[in-house]
Amino acid sequence: MLDHLKYLILSRYKRPGTVYIRSKTKYEGSPFVVISNNCWGAEIYKLLNLQYNTPFVGLFLTGPDFVKLLENFDKLIRTQVIFTEESRQLAQSLGYPVGTIDDIKIHFMHYKSENEAREKWERRVNRLLEVQDRSRILVKICDRDVASPELFRKFHSTHFQHKVSFAHFAFDHNDHISVQETDNGKTVMDGVKLFNVSNRYFDIIHWINTGELRRTRR
Repeated sequence: MLDHLKYLILSRYKRPGTVYIRSKTKYEGSPFVVISNNCWGAEIYKLLNLQYNTPFVGLFLTGPDFVKLLENFDKLIRTQVIFTEESRQLAQSLGYPVGTIDDIKIHFMHYKSENEAREKWERRVNRLLEVQDRSRILVKICDRDVASPELFRKFHSTHFQHKVSFAHFAFDHNDHISVQETDNGKTVMDGVKLFNVSNRYFDIIHWINTGELRRTRR
């Protein structure tokens, strides 16, 4: 298991232009939940070879929808995802299932069907709810899919103890990281690419262990 190694090296991402994740920090083994607006969080579980304790895998939410979900998280995470006529029309144009919780849209962009999306979401929600220690919940947002400084202020005011935000723009907060890398000149890269450069900015494994954002670059 990678969590018992002194040095963690993510070799599965050996693609041209990829930055490999390395950390001298040892994962301490305590169960954790990463709530992320896109695929970034899932990459941590892959790195540590752990099952997903989170339903936020292979999908994304826009920034406003994600913050809305966080603001009433305890209720909404227990609310069933449904697929409405409106969301099905949107799905037809996008080519992947779109589910809803209240008026929040969840873009299941890496799922083939509504049934697959629903089944995996519900199974992983159950795992999330099994993690009773609230201090082991870590939350991440980025500016990839609609964001602004005002939205980030709302994000950082949510009740979660451990949070981090990423953006290509500057934002004054102790738990914010301004990322230089971009593939469109406006926002950070997609979740997987952003994960691959994240250790340039902070120690991801230390964050998982402690919730503390220990920067590796100023």
